[in-house]
Amino acid sequence: MFDPVITSHDALLGLLRSGHGQGARRALVADRVAVLDALDGCVVRDPRAVPATESRSLYYARLYADLDAGLDGLARHLLCDDDWTDEDADRTALPLAVLGTLARLGRSDATALLREYVKEGRDWPEALDRLAAVAVEGALDGMLDVVLERGEDDELYECVKNSPGMRPWRMWATRDERVRAVVEQVDLDWWHWELTRSVKTPHPTAPAQTVDDVLAEAADGPRQALACGRRLGAVAGPEHRGAILAAAWA
Repeated sequence: MFDPVITSHDALLGLLRSGHGQGARRALVADRVAVLDALDGCVVRDPRAVPATESRSLYYARLYADLDAGLDGLARHLLCDDDWTDEDADRTALPLAVLGTLARLGRSDATALLREYVKEGRDWPEALDRLAAVAVEGALDGMLDVVLERGEDDELYECVKNSPGMRPWRMWATRDERVRAVVEQVDLDWWHWELTRSVKTPHPTAPAQTVDDVLAEAADGPRQALACGRRLGAVAGPEHRGAILAAAWA
């Protein structure tokens, strides 16, 4: 969700939106209220023009951690009615990524907010992936029942297929028949794809051409000369030398 806010490049907001180290250093000594407002704004209105080409979650997460900033702004952004009406996937991508990084840095409030979003948010599969990467005991407690209630089998299939390392689905597959069936189907489909992608579909054989056919096509104009020259190399023999020279001088 690129939001082209116009601001001076050397202003604090401009530096934070650009992900500059100087912005992080200035944020630690600037007015706290202004910094926290700018930080929340950068995360909920993703400043990256092309998010796929640049990771910014660690930069912002470290600022939240260093400033001991609260997460109320992110909670209001994620757990609101707009979450279900705004279909822009970028609306939640950066906030959830920042929360995931904060949770890995030990912020229990970030873990709690991710868990809450899995229960209530529209993009709960993304939040679940972030939560699954948190090496904190209890982070996934109770989440199996939540996702089984929220997702139909086809939605669970997409979640399993797209999840990094299929975690925590493989662990849950040992505890739930429905999850095990989905995981097994994803595995089977993956192996089928691996087997079939190496099988090359043969190209239909082009109709055989004679030297006369190629020379007649070459006579249509200079644009065909190069391609026809290649084809002559495939069909002509020593016995065709005279005909080729005659055509060349015609």
